[in-house]
Amino acid sequence: MPRTPPPARARQDRETARRFQQAGDPVRLLLLLMLRDAGELPLGEMAGRLAMNRPAVGHHLAVLRLGRLATSRRERGRAVYRLTAAGQRLAEAVGGLVG
Repeated sequence: MPRTPPPARARQDRETARRFQQAGDPVRLLLLLMLRDAGELPLGEMAGRLAMNRPAVGHHLAVLRLGRLATSRRERGRAVYRLTAAGQRLAEAVGGLVG
């Protein structure tokens, strides 16, 4: 008979699954890897690298922020993004899978 994980472990597992789900979108996955490699990037630069408009990239970054995988700050009127510790760990794990 399978053992039921303790409640704390079950919550942690659900949180891990939720973060993978948030990063499962191809654009968000690219953003995670891009931020992992660069450290910090402004929204406009990421939009240019992805050949997407800023609102579309901003939407994906908002999902990453809501999931506590990325954070942003304002610098000279620009939004600059970076990964949180959880986002960095996830990007490293995913990066190890894709090379």
